[in-house]
Amino acid sequence: MKSSPFTCIGKLFRCYFVSIWTLIVACSLNVVLLILIT
Repeated sequence: MKSSPFTCIGKLFRCYFVSIWTLIVACSLNVVLLILIT
């Protein structure tokens, strides 16, 4: 069963989405930590 290009695009999009969300969460956590520390 060959994988259609749509599944590849979906996988790439999902990975991209997850990485973006991880960056956003990490940045917001750092900001919260900075606010709490100071």
